[in-house]
Amino acid sequence: MDEPTDTAGTGPHGVPTPRDAPTPRETPTPRETPTPLDTSTRADATAPRATPTPANAPTPGPRWHRHPRALWRRSSDRIIVLPPDQAEPLLLEGTGAVIWELLAEPTDEHHLVDLLAEATGTDHAIIRPEVAAFLAQLAAEQVVRQP
Repeated sequence: MDEPTDTAGTGPHGVPTPRDAPTPRETPTPRETPTPLDTSTRADATAPRATPTPANAPTPGPRWHRHPRALWRRSSDRIIVLPPDQAEPLLLEGTGAVIWELLAEPTDEHHLVDLLAEATGTDHAIIRPEVAAFLAQLAAEQVVRQP
């Protein structure tokens, strides 16, 4: 037998009824973060694999890594990141999500460019400024940093 619901909008044991449940507009909407390299690379695809670096490759720079206090979750083909001490999450899709996955281990910008160039078949000269701008944006949002 169903227990009646009171007029305050809660059911038995104070559980909210659907009319009191949060609506989608009450939930923070993730900010779209521009993704470098508009490609068909899906975030749920296997991340590019490391390859040996040629002898004439640029010297590795400072390593980028995820901020340890940045909270994140994968949602289908996207990654939702909550910057430290902020209430509005970021939404990373496509190549941006792939870069986030690659930052699971500290890595330098040149290595990221190499991996993405190999995975997408795109020239390093095109990828390099896009990756640099994307990392700078993530750093400004305080979700990645360098030592």
